[in-house]
Amino acid sequence: MRFCKKNIDLMDSVRTGALAAHAECQFQFHKRRWNCTLIDPMTHEVIPDKGQFMYQGCSDNVKFGIGVSKEFVDSAQRRVITTRDDNGTSLLAPSQLSADGMHMINLHNNQAGRQVLEKSLRRECKCHGMSGSCEMKTCWDSLPNFRHIGMAIKDKFDGAAEVKVVKDEGIEKPRIVMKNSQFKRHTNADLKSASGLQRLLNPPESGLLTLQRLLNP
Repeated sequence: MRFCKKNIDLMDSVRTGALAAHAECQFQFHKRRWNCTLIDPMTHEVIPDKGQFMYQGCSDNVKFGIGVSKEFVDSAQRRVITTRDDNGTSLLAPSQLSADGMHMINLHNNQAGRQVLEKSLRRECKCHGMSGSCEMKTCWDSLPNFRHIGMAIKDKFDGAAEVKVVKDEGIEKPRIVMKNSQFKRHTNADLKSASGLQRLLNPPESGLLTLQRLLNP
């Protein structure tokens, strides 16, 4: 709420980005039984639109878009506090995924999504000169369309590293480790999938309808 009040001028872009992301997610997962929880779409939308050609070398302000996305999307995760008793002990059952661990995974995946966008930048150039010559060339970095980014994130989703949350005795902050230690450890660019994540399902009366379901590919 604080972010929204402070950045009223960006709210239309945030809304547009959220709608575009939901539509893209539905397209990418239209053959799967998953209800498309919100992905990180704001970066693409809040980047200023400078037109089809940027003659003076004005590139899409990716850093600005990423900064806004990080502040808006990550803020909710950073406020997560695990419920504890008077002694500071977590009240969650050991078999449950802790709120602390889940928000750590979400923050990691948010950043991995932003890296996809950064690596998707395309270098474009336009020549200037008489009769089509290229006496002077102006180049800039431009973003691909939303479908390209959606496909890249979908590929990462399919190859997400399965992890689990480990709560060491006497240490407040949980650790995220690979579920199977024989697998290669995930990188900062990989998406993480939480092992043992509780699914919230509303059984449909008919048809393939799944509601209130959390990610666990």
